[in-house]
Amino acid sequence: MIRSAGLALCLCLSLGAAMPAGSAIEPGAADLPAPVPATSDDTAAFNAAVEAYAAGDTSRAAVLFADLARAGDPDAQFNLALIYHSGEGVPRNDREALYWAWRARIEGLPAAEPLIRMLTEQGAPGLGPSIAPRLLTDLQDALKAGHGHAMLGAALVMAQLSDPPDPEGAYLWQSLAAALGEPGAASARDETLAALPPESWADLEDRAMKKFGEWCATAIAPPMACKLVK
Repeated sequence: MIRSAGLALCLCLSLGAAMPAGSAIEPGAADLPAPVPATSDDTAAFNAAVEAYAAGDTSRAAVLFADLARAGDPDAQFNLALIYHSGEGVPRNDREALYWAWRARIEGLPAAEPLIRMLTEQGAPGLGPSIAPRLLTDLQDALKAGHGHAMLGAALVMAQLSDPPDPEGAYLWQSLAAALGEPGAASARDETLAALPPESWADLEDRAMKKFGEWCATAIAPPMACKLVK
């Protein structure tokens, strides 16, 4: 999907007043940039959502972004989070805003992190833990398919959102992601393990091997290494 950086984050710029000072996203741009030419059906739909928002049809924009967000588009997930936070087109709902911001973060959108921080700091107590089960459920298909970014996403949810935090569960998913070659997974795994009691390390490594075997049993396309745990 080809988009200009300005188009992808246009709503963030237009709603910049909702972002905290010093965030990675600079507020102050009052106008939406002109849409770039569509190069795919998804880009055409994204452009249509941008145009609807620019025209003041925020309800239509919310619906169009929601369709793309459910299909896994991180830019749409981010913009939908902003719409829920601003309450334009839909009633304001920071739980939904935080959920979609986390979905965008799991998909690898850096701009989602300052939005998550702002929503967490300003939102009601317990807002983060309340969305953790939903996020983990949403990741199940991607986990079975062996998507390493989903495994790292599950680890983030367990370590940062679950109540109580589950760093051991996070380590297990990071270990699997590292075994499957996901970039950054090995360093995340080692950092998590280093923060846990050394006397637990050997047991956690055994649990990671067991979890790998359990994952292999239900994986959509198990790698050859699954033969080692059968």
